[in-house]
Amino acid sequence: MTPNGSLPPPEPQRNAAALNLRPLPLGELLDRAFSIYFRNIVTFSALLAIVLIPSLLVTYFQTRGIFGWYISTIQHQISNPHSTPDLSALNSFAPSDFWTGIQLLIGFFLIPMSYGAVVVGVSRAYVGLPVTFVDCYRQALRRWLPVMILMLLWIVLAVVLIVAFAIVGGIFGAVGAMITGVLGSPVLGFFFAVVVIALMLALIGVIIMIYLTSAISFISVVLEKIDPIRALGEAFARVFGGGQFWRGFVLAIALTGIYLGGSLVIGGGGAVLAFLLKAPAMYIIFAGMMQMFFVPFAVVTAAVYYYDIRIRREGYDLQMLIDKFASPASSGASNA
Repeated sequence: MTPNGSLPPPEPQRNAAALNLRPLPLGELLDRAFSIYFRNIVTFSALLAIVLIPSLLVTYFQTRGIFGWYISTIQHQISNPHSTPDLSALNSFAPSDFWTGIQLLIGFFLIPMSYGAVVVGVSRAYVGLPVTFVDCYRQALRRWLPVMILMLLWIVLAVVLIVAFAIVGGIFGAVGAMITGVLGSPVLGFFFAVVVIALMLALIGVIIMIYLTSAISFISVVLEKIDPIRALGEAFARVFGGGQFWRGFVLAIALTGIYLGGSLVIGGGGAVLAFLLKAPAMYIIFAGMMQMFFVPFAVVTAAVYYYDIRIRREGYDLQMLIDKFASPASSGASNA
């Protein structure tokens, strides 16, 4: 018995949790992510569904007109291949300011909280504790303000990166076109095209790594209770530094492959049904299902990778983590 009369967490459970928190090969890391995800798939999906379903409804009201137009146009072109589609109708499908505002509010205020709740759920599952809807949201909401600040930081950073990539790409394209035009060499043109393709692939890799970095920064803010600026800096250091870059890159590529494969099957199936049934809602429903199942898995994988980095590089205090999640009430009181 503890001094307050409560029972301590069972010792075998604590030992098992500590045993699980160890450096993992990449294959075992993915295997553990799959295992945690499928053991708690209903709860993880519910944590996200409470926010994602309203977002999908807004998306439906925003896009049902243009989706219906595309379906009708494609079917008309198939039956009348020599006809010209009426493009003027597209002007009537301009996004509604009202629904756009609702979507922005959901995306900025609610979706990050749902991700935070999934992070809490993953952490509880990782150390062998029960995962409940109420407990996950209760702990995530305690970090509401830091999560919002971190979201703002990522929005600013994304704008800066997009502008920088556009400027660099424009300069590179202009210089390449000038050199190729002046020298007029087909070989040089081919070489330039190869370089452009290589740079595009590298850019895709960087974008994937930045996505993994953003996930880890949100995990740090929710779990470690550190300030958003520090979480952002440490996330970049953990993903891009310390000899972990290529492990993170391979993991990010694997996540991208899983997402593309799932989107092709689920999203593609929804698109086919929408076309056959003339029901735009079918595509939105299937696309939402893909998001509802993939996003928690991506957060699970990022969380497992986060623990792996901490254990490998920083000697993470495993017992402290287990104690914190074993007694969340006392943890919350200490951080009040």
